[in-house]
Amino acid sequence: MLEGRDDLTDSHSVFTIDPEGSTDLDDALSLRRLQNGVVEVGVHIADVTIFVRKGDKIDDEARHRGTTFYPENGKRPYHMLPVPLSQNLCSLLPHRPRLALSLFFRFTLEGKLESQCLRKTVVKSRRQFTYGEVQDIILDRTKDKTLSEDIKTLFSIARKLRCSRLGEAMHALPTDANLSGKVDSDSVFGSPEAHYMVEEFMILSNQSVAETVCKTFEDCAMLRCQDAPSPEKVNLWMTRFPRIADIVIKLQNIKPNQHRQLNIENAPPAKHNVVICMQAWIWSFLEEQVRKGNFREAFKLIGSDELHPEQALALSEWIQFQENAEYRCLGDVQTQQEQSHFSLGISHYTHFTSPIRRYADLITHRLIHAVLDKQMAPYTTSDIVEICGQINDVSRRAKKYGKQCKILQHSYVLTDHPMMLNCFIEDVSDQSITFHIPGMNVLPQQCRDVAINLLNVSCQPKFTTDKDDDRPFNILTLAWQKRLYSDTGYASSIGDHSDIRIDPHQNTTFQQYSRWTDILKSLIMGKNEMLKSTISAHADFLEADQMRSFVPACTLTVPDVSSEVKEGVITRHFCEFSMSFNHAQIVSVLFGSESQKGVLLPYPQLLELTNNVKFCLQHVQDPVKYLATYATRAVHSAHYRSIDEYLKTWMPLLRMENTTLAAREDSITINDLTVTLNEIDGSFILTKTFCDIRNIVCNAKSMSFLLYENENDKSKGQHEYVPCLDFLCIKCPYIDSNTAHKGTPGGKRIWLAHGQVDKIESRKGEILVHFKLHGTSPRRPALLQKRSTHVCSVEILTKSRDRAHALDHKQRDKCKHGRPRSVDLDLMDASSSRTQSIKWFGKENYANGYSDDESLSIAETECLFDDEELDTNAEEVEVGIKELEYQMIMHGAALSEKFIQRFDFKDRKTFYQTGLSIDTLHTLLRDQPKRFKVCSLQIESAHKSICILSKPEKNLRSIEISGRSKCGKYFSGDEVVVEILNHNHNTKEIPHFNKTLDHNFKAFGRVVGKLSSKRFQHIEHPVLLCELDDVDYYLMRPLDKTVPKIHVFNQNVKGKFQVETYQYNSKTKDLSLREVVNVNPSKKHYVFLVVYIRWDAIYPLGAVIKILRSDGDVSSALKILEIQYQVPTAYNKDTVEAVQIITSEKECLPRAMLEGRNDLTDSHSIFTIDPEGSTDLDDALSLRRLQNGVVEVGVHIADVTIFVRKGDKIDDEARHRGTTFYPENGKRPYHMLPVPLSENLCSLLPHRPRLALSLFFRFTLEGKLENHCLRKTVVKSRRQFTYGEIQDIILDRTKDETLSEDIKTIFSIARKLRCSRLGEAMHALPTDANLSGKVDSDSVFGSPEAHYMVEEFMILSNQSVAETVCKTFEDCAMLRCQDAPSPEKVNLWMTRFPRIADIVFKLQNIKPNQHRQLNIENAPPAKYNVVICMQAWIWSFLEEQVRKGNFREAFKLIGSDELHPEQALALSEWIQFQENAEYRCLGDVQTQQEQSHFSLGISHYTHFTSPIRRYADLITHRLIHAVLDKQMAPYTTSDIVEICSQINDVSRRAKKYGKQCKILQHSYVLTDHPMMLNCFF
Repeated sequence: MLEGRDDLTDSHSVFTIDPEGSTDLDDALSLRRLQNGVVEVGVHIADVTIFVRKGDKIDDEARHRGTTFYPENGKRPYHMLPVPLSQNLCSLLPHRPRLALSLFFRFTLEGKLESQCLRKTVVKSRRQFTYGEVQDIILDRTKDKTLSEDIKTLFSIARKLRCSRLGEAMHALPTDANLSGKVDSDSVFGSPEAHYMVEEFMILSNQSVAETVCKTFEDCAMLRCQDAPSPEKVNLWMTRFPRIADIVIKLQNIKPNQHRQLNIENAPPAKHNVVICMQAWIWSFLEEQVRKGNFREAFKLIGSDELHPEQALALSEWIQFQENAEYRCLGDVQTQQEQSHFSLGISHYTHFTSPIRRYADLITHRLIHAVLDKQMAPYTTSDIVEICGQINDVSRRAKKYGKQCKILQHSYVLTDHPMMLNCFIEDVSDQSITFHIPGMNVLPQQCRDVAINLLNVSCQPKFTTDKDDDRPFNILTLAWQKRLYSDTGYASSIGDHSDIRIDPHQNTTFQQYSRWTDILKSLIMGKNEMLKSTISAHADFLEADQMRSFVPACTLTVPDVSSEVKEGVITRHFCEFSMSFNHAQIVSVLFGSESQKGVLLPYPQLLELTNNVKFCLQHVQDPVKYLATYATRAVHSAHYRSIDEYLKTWMPLLRMENTTLAAREDSITINDLTVTLNEIDGSFILTKTFCDIRNIVCNAKSMSFLLYENENDKSKGQHEYVPCLDFLCIKCPYIDSNTAHKGTPGGKRIWLAHGQVDKIESRKGEILVHFKLHGTSPRRPALLQKRSTHVCSVEILTKSRDRAHALDHKQRDKCKHGRPRSVDLDLMDASSSRTQSIKWFGKENYANGYSDDESLSIAETECLFDDEELDTNAEEVEVGIKELEYQMIMHGAALSEKFIQRFDFKDRKTFYQTGLSIDTLHTLLRDQPKRFKVCSLQIESAHKSICILSKPEKNLRSIEISGRSKCGKYFSGDEVVVEILNHNHNTKEIPHFNKTLDHNFKAFGRVVGKLSSKRFQHIEHPVLLCELDDVDYYLMRPLDKTVPKIHVFNQNVKGKFQVETYQYNSKTKDLSLREVVNVNPSKKHYVFLVVYIRWDAIYPLGAVIKILRSDGDVSSALKILEIQYQVPTAYNKDTVEAVQIITSEKECLPRAMLEGRNDLTDSHSIFTIDPEGSTDLDDALSLRRLQNGVVEVGVHIADVTIFVRKGDKIDDEARHRGTTFYPENGKRPYHMLPVPLSENLCSLLPHRPRLALSLFFRFTLEGKLENHCLRKTVVKSRRQFTYGEIQDIILDRTKDETLSEDIKTIFSIARKLRCSRLGEAMHALPTDANLSGKVDSDSVFGSPEAHYMVEEFMILSNQSVAETVCKTFEDCAMLRCQDAPSPEKVNLWMTRFPRIADIVFKLQNIKPNQHRQLNIENAPPAKYNVVICMQAWIWSFLEEQVRKGNFREAFKLIGSDELHPEQALALSEWIQFQENAEYRCLGDVQTQQEQSHFSLGISHYTHFTSPIRRYADLITHRLIHAVLDKQMAPYTTSDIVEICSQINDVSRRAKKYGKQCKILQHSYVLTDHPMMLNCFF
């Protein structure tokens, strides 16, 4: 290992600098002093490549991990490399020799870089420093002289490097919220110089290595790149912050555009009355530090943009629109701009200095080894591109993980110690106020929003525009009417309590803008005296109190408000006041933490406007959680066996309702009130005089009144009074001097708690109010536990008096009669309406609340909740599907015959005729072929079914059946024998049908028996998805309308709205009762899984085995759709094992697979076109230019047959699935083939060789097809395009020249093909409702030319392959066919739309019959007064586009039939009566018409171009292989007929599933955002 390395273990004083406790040490520094004052700085990076060889198991694991994940809360990190490597062999631990790659930089005395070199070395660290120790050495704060001179010299050089790289921005200092109060000497804020020293040498090393690698390996160097931000966003930012942009220290010398550089010298001049707001405590701290001469601490605060509101918000918004840095391959980027790093301002940059924790650095190390050893690059361009894509994804996840860990760390601190934080207003709207919290940029917006509806405003929010032209922000004004009293008698200086404006800037000091810029300049120039003279009070600058007069929001305002008066009696109890909220305003907010989706997040708990005005956000947002407890009992019936059962059921619900109403009522706030606080309760005293003057009523009724309504009762016993039980919100301020640290407004804290009055005692002239603290109230901090009495603000939330009175009556009923009266529905309506939402709350919500014993006395029933366990019969239903249940859904239940015989109907009736035996059916078919026909049963409704003849005859294709009884006990899809009842034109049996049957004979019949089951093939007891019948609760109504209602077991139910659920035992093959579940038929949120058992009576017999709950979210709704349409979600175990064998053996294509194939990997420029994010790429295109202007277009289709052999486990699974199911809502599809095949081995991914079947079409210059051929090939895609990218190339809207000429040529040919095939219909454009408002560049409407280009070559390929297969295999070719629509329906349509038929673009050149062709030229002439209706906005938009010359957009709207009412309705009706396309076997069809495809107008058509996602294409591929290999057909006619039938059924299900998913997608958009839509009648 040591050969060829420089041994530096003794010659160089190497040391590491890392946070305390670090063990993965991958970088170290050293310094040597040479002659003439030259110094050599060594940067030594751990050489990991010796232990982690390319392609070995450790490397595979490291590549998969990509990076080390740091929890950032003291928890041990999750290393990329195993601990023995990351913390031992590869780590540069002190006093241990380690392998390294060392960079040596030589600097002159002036700090100029003279030279640099890179060598393999062996190093030994002398010392492991922490950042705090190095900081102490730099500032001469330690007596430890170890390597101190070397460190100081290194810092001097690093400072010059930093100044050269950043300029004035070097003085910026990031701030992170230190909520714990502990000084972290290893943080950037605690040790800035130490961090910057290390940072500069790491950046220099990364830059140097990048230059070296890029010079040697231009194709495979890995770079760390960041694009410049969008010019539009930058210009908008400059417009929003014209005065602040140049004074943000972090952004000094940044060039937002070519003509502008941000610099404090470019700050616009300002008048003396232009102010900038600052935190008051920051200015005080600055003054104090300058006065003490502690300029370094002062400069640290000055350089922290995050601490200054306007700079913080400008910087935050700047960071939000920056592009993310990512890894890129030099050989895969086109421009110099794409190679550079915008934020660092470096043209070539890479990651090299952290190979223990980043895989990207490990890649760079291997490239460096190749450079030093003068070897070939260990990676190709495609390798690096693939690795970059992978680790970019990992890096994003690691970044998000670290961010969430940081949030979690803040949350846990705030859980025990909620804090008052100075927040800056970032944005205001009529819905919420959004805050920016200094040092806590990681918080999501939901944690920084305060909804206005939580502030109990008295009127609608008002908006005005800031009068300052340089502040283009809205000002929000909110108004309140509050009862604010004070126990000490505080009174506002304003006598009238109406229209008072509160000063919104009480936490703010205002300084002149010019003064602040001078302070910033003193920081940049490092002039202490300049800072001292600028910050001191003197005549050159106005002071803060003088500057307030220039702020309109501060004029004519008061610091606080109260309902109290200085003299006389209070006449206006409601104090009316308002306050404005503006951008960068400082507001004090109490932050705690809340659990969201199982994770703690910081959340605002209280908003403080003044000492008297504090808004609790907790009890307003969730009153039940903080003031009461959630109910856990379900309401079973209106009959109760005892008082206790009645009370336990209804009292929690009534309390919930009462609590919610109390939170909405006007509250009373008493400030400066002395409160005695204990562990779980407390009390306070109010004088009767105080209460009388302020109309505060402490409601208490005597026991006699409750029992006998005797209002003259004068009982004096204080314990015989029952209190009103109002709720309390207690706010107790205190000072924590130990936590007055940087970044917070000091040690001010507020203990926020909630309680409920449980006892009131009347004394002489006083009222003692005793309360219990709610279970959610935090424990009192240690500072508050030192004494029991505290001055608090108490907000009294009065209960609704009407409901309280009703509750009193309930208690009185119990006392007088010993049992409850009949249930009062008026009392229960509100509570009952909440039961649906109540039941979804988890146990953690109802475990809190008021604790104590569970006895239900009159007083306690009003305030105490019993801790009943959740009722097992409550409406708690799982959403998930277990594996056994999934298998039952897909394959049915295997029930024993013994079990089936145990059950029978009580009301057995003879409703259906018994089906004939199969032998009898065959006899009837042979002896009476005109009367009995073999058909496929298609049940359309309970009243009508259609039986489609298996072998259609000339004048008979289907037989109609009237009524369910004539269908027998059969399911839709079954192969049945039908007796034609009117075969002699005798219509007496069916008198309600048309008797004129001589013309276009219509047959009616009945099912007499079943030949085979197609719907539930090999499934004797299928499982169906059902809903509860509206009328009979014993019946379940299948969601599949073709299946009759099912009578379910309900033998043990006691009430009408109960359902029995049964458990399936796979061993005994029977069902056993699981539980009885309560259901509410008025709430349609239940779906039932019902197993079909037998069919003896009117309805089949079944049992409910599972109840699914639709929670109103996408996932649960999709799960129901998956079950309903039998979407196969999980693969068979045998299939998975077979795929594992393939992927392990064939990750790289063996030579045997390539034999007999044309290798096109280098000769053809192949590319794919798919929607963004697609991974199952089964088709690609290419173009070659030949002689005489001939071009060859290649259509390359993934050859799946090599990996999916006929009859193997994977093939069986693919045939069962039939197609890929697409949810169409961004959810991952359910592939026909397992993911390792569909998204890897078979997918035509870029830069990977793949097997294909390729069609080559040669076209002349005029676009005429000369010839075509089909070959087996090996291809490699050069690029994966999206439809949007192709559209941009076709329309010349992009600078990306990759394959652009080829694409334009292919589009030109496709356009001619489309014109030839469709004629005028080529201009039709489909429209899909875009309810989300997002522009989908991959949609047909967004990229029509791109879609049509691909479509034409796919259709041409399918047609060409169909002709080839049909010529060779006439008996077993699989075709995609569509019959022409019924002539009667076509003629009726022509009659209904005589004027519109010819102007529907989609139907141009269609021949509805032999004598008519639809064409706009055939449109009937019309008089001038014949009109056509259009949407007004469409016409206006057309006029506008034409006026602007934007004809393409205009033509898009014109060609969209769906947007024009009369054309849309005509087209819709036309589509409705078209026959469904289906797969057929050529050997099984009789006429040419049955072989053709009506809509495409093609005589022979098949599916060939999507073998990854359609089984039909896989069949065609096998037939093509047989053609090319000149072998026999792999299938017989009967094989293909059977497969066609199976995949036709699957295709219909997949189509319905996709349609329902699309409807679901629209529904969820409309749920949150209902829309006004133009509809056509």
